[in-house]
Amino acid sequence: MKRYALLFAGQGAQFVGMGLPLLEQTPDLKPYAKTLENSLGIDILNVLQGEDGRLQQTLFTQPAIVFTSLLLYRQLQAFLPCDPTAVAGFSLGEITALAASGALRESAMFSLLSVRAKAMEEATKLHPGKMVAVLGASDDQLQQMIGNVAHLGPVYIVNYNSPGQRVLSGDAAAIDALIPLAPTFGARRAIPLAVSGAFHSPLMKHAYDALHAFLPSLSFQSPRLPQYMNKTAQPATLAELPRLVAEQVMSPVQFENTLRTMAHEGIDTFIEIGPGSVLAGLVKKTLPEARVVSYNGLADEPLIKELFI
Repeated sequence: MKRYALLFAGQGAQFVGMGLPLLEQTPDLKPYAKTLENSLGIDILNVLQGEDGRLQQTLFTQPAIVFTSLLLYRQLQAFLPCDPTAVAGFSLGEITALAASGALRESAMFSLLSVRAKAMEEATKLHPGKMVAVLGASDDQLQQMIGNVAHLGPVYIVNYNSPGQRVLSGDAAAIDALIPLAPTFGARRAIPLAVSGAFHSPLMKHAYDALHAFLPSLSFQSPRLPQYMNKTAQPATLAELPRLVAEQVMSPVQFENTLRTMAHEGIDTFIEIGPGSVLAGLVKKTLPEARVVSYNGLADEPLIKELFI
């Protein structure tokens, strides 16, 4: 039996119109989409059209990505030949994965999502920040970069994406100053990310506090599938889940280590679910021998079927 994992995309992968073609490809998804929209309490189809700019606001970006990812997952399930071995999500994708793993019912997951998105939006206003992906620099070189802008504000290494790819998060002025300095410290590129705050850093303490207060009200269940968590790169126990979900918003995402741990457990095939193909690229860089496909709709069905030949 093929051992494969599902990887759910995170914030920053959004684009105008994402998810909408799925409802034309598979009309049977429309009732499910309506159920999801009712749970969200947002005119999500209007948000996805992107005409009013809400798609770039954390309060709406996060529900839009989760909505799109769940539609893709429902469509994909129709032709998966066997159940996945495990699931993981990148940042926001970890919330989607809670529903896929069975750790939370969708209704509870959407309640969590609403609190998380609102609290993170509030945190970005309390402590304005930015994020930048840095390619080709060592962790030591990154610390030197950070030291050179420390007088402007705090900056942290927050995403360990793949070998040679890290993401820094921190004070907006410090990040702006760091970007042009990056090549002088060995980086090939420094790419600002399309997010609205300093996610996964201590600047998100407000969001952590809100989640820490809210999560005891949710009924978590033992996951049907092992869910590898961003903070630990390990599958979570039922008892650990609420704590790790809260801590994730101000803790680094250990994605490279997550992939390596999965590979050590015999998982050699990955399916990315969600807009874009960022995670598939990280898999290829971290595990060059692994098989990976980004699923973005029915056009990718032949690629999925090839994974199981």
